[in-house]
Amino acid sequence: LQTLSDGEFSGGVQLPLLRNRATDARRAGQQVSELGVEVASRGLDKARLTYFKQALSEYWDWVGAGQQLRIARDLLALAEARDQQLADAAALGQIPPVERTDNRRAILQRRSALLLAERQLQMKGIDLSLYLRGPDGRPTRPVEQRLPSLPGPAPQPAPDEFEAVQRALERRPELKALRLKRAQQEVELRLAENTVLPTLDLFSEVSRDIGSGAATRAGEGC
Repeated sequence: LQTLSDGEFSGGVQLPLLRNRATDARRAGQQVSELGVEVASRGLDKARLTYFKQALSEYWDWVGAGQQLRIARDLLALAEARDQQLADAAALGQIPPVERTDNRRAILQRRSALLLAERQLQMKGIDLSLYLRGPDGRPTRPVEQRLPSLPGPAPQPAPDEFEAVQRALERRPELKALRLKRAQQEVELRLAENTVLPTLDLFSEVSRDIGSGAATRAGEGC
């Protein structure tokens, strides 16, 4: 009764000027959720760093046990070589036989130390196998042949300790998580500030009747 025969098309735009202009509950909730995903990712990064740290510690413990084993073998080889020299010297009457007896005792002690070093390397290899996996995903015990040869320390220029510390702090996942949580709180603060703003909206509407009917209804309304 209020339009022409084919009805009326109308459309409008409502633009908030104060409340819900910069943010609202929907947008704030989306931002908080996205930041929460980033916080969870930083937690994953921290767990990954902890895992790598433990694996690296077990690796160097294994390498240290391997170096102790090599030293124990070298000491035993020296004692056995010396025993032959002492045997020849005692046979020629150059030294009393008791000196060779003392060396034989040292050989037994070094053999015992060698067995202890071998057992220690095996134990460290078992601990390392928890982090060392084969192609099938099963733990793999490292063999002695995989022990690295440790070179001597090479002279290097001293790095800028302050810059190194700054780079380390910037990469720490805990600090990144704290920054993201602070960003979440800032979003919630903006939402709380938005709720106390008065409602002031700009609204514009345009309508047009189409069809047949009274001429007074054929125009546009705004």
